[in-house]
Amino acid sequence: MGGVTSKVIERAIGNPLLAYLQEKGFGDRQWGFRHLTGARDLVLVCVSRWIAAICKGFKVGLYLGGIIGDFDNIFKDYLLAKLHSVGVTDQFLDFLNAYLVPRVEFVTVEGALSEAMELTDMCFQGTVLGPALWNVF
Repeated sequence: MGGVTSKVIERAIGNPLLAYLQEKGFGDRQWGFRHLTGARDLVLVCVSRWIAAICKGFKVGLYLGGIIGDFDNIFKDYLLAKLHSVGVTDQFLDFLNAYLVPRVEFVTVEGALSEAMELTDMCFQGTVLGPALWNVF
């Protein structure tokens, strides 16, 4: 029940922030984790451009790389500074500063409980705000 309650509260608080970031914070070259766009759309645009370039006699070269770390690794101070630079209000910045505090988590594997692990500088997966914050970062 706690997970559902926290997502409802997170969405109620975060919806105005998400709408603002969608309009002002992501930039026109951000495709993933956005309303009405996604990675498939980007692939379609890229492949179309590559085909057009090849038909005009150009060569197409690609470099495909991944992001080191993982989806959730961020540097909180940098994220908050970027949010401030796109005009996010102090009210939301204060909320996000508190929202992104380190958390202590445990993992259970086959009934064995791990030692406590402190998770810091993360956009936590499974949250409403995580993908949008990652886009800004």
